[in-house]
Amino acid sequence: MTVETLQANIRLATFALPLVLFAFALHEMAHAYVATWFGDPTPREHGRKTLNPIRHLDPVGTIMLVISMLLFGFPFGFAVTPVNDSKMRRPRLHGALTSLAGPLVNIILCAISAVAFIFVLENVDLDNAFHLGNAANPLILEIPLYGMIFNAFLAVFNLLPIPPLDGGRIVGSFMRPELAREWRKLDQYGMLIVLGLVFLGGSSFTTFLGTLQDGLLDVIGAIAGVPDLPSCIRGGFGCS
Repeated sequence: MTVETLQANIRLATFALPLVLFAFALHEMAHAYVATWFGDPTPREHGRKTLNPIRHLDPVGTIMLVISMLLFGFPFGFAVTPVNDSKMRRPRLHGALTSLAGPLVNIILCAISAVAFIFVLENVDLDNAFHLGNAANPLILEIPLYGMIFNAFLAVFNLLPIPPLDGGRIVGSFMRPELAREWRKLDQYGMLIVLGLVFLGGSSFTTFLGTLQDGLLDVIGAIAGVPDLPSCIRGGFGCS
């Protein structure tokens, strides 16, 4: 890594880490509120019905988050909200809906960021807007831009069908109880599996995640009136 890249990542982390922490906190709080709504007191007992990110972040996941932002300029970490499906009124259905709640919040945040991004492009004088450091784009544009990109990534990443990610829990909720118990045993190895995919899968895995991310942005862009939002971003914001 060059000094210039590290400086750029530090500049990005200055305003992007608060966005990411807010996204993480809302994601986990959504799990907590939905689980409680369905009858599971576990999140409330662990103090997870809060927007305070400190209550949600796992120590190892937080370290990974900070290091990944500094080294790669992109958030890679995790947080965990303790839930107990067996205490819910309909464990399989309500467990799946609880798991879905977190990524759904990230999709909503992504959509809000996309609307703000398009509004800034169309209504703000970017030539005279404030730039943080040597950034190519003004801060007022970068905030919704990265809010959109990061939340799209968090949504598609967490929906991967790998325990203990939300997608893995959703898949497990459709299995027979005895098979689901065996499936849940993979929770302790889930992050090792993900790290293996990141480091061994290399560009193939990141390309796969990027394709999913672009697909989500395409859908959100179509709803917001920008049919090809990923290309708009990569093309220097030449949105029509």
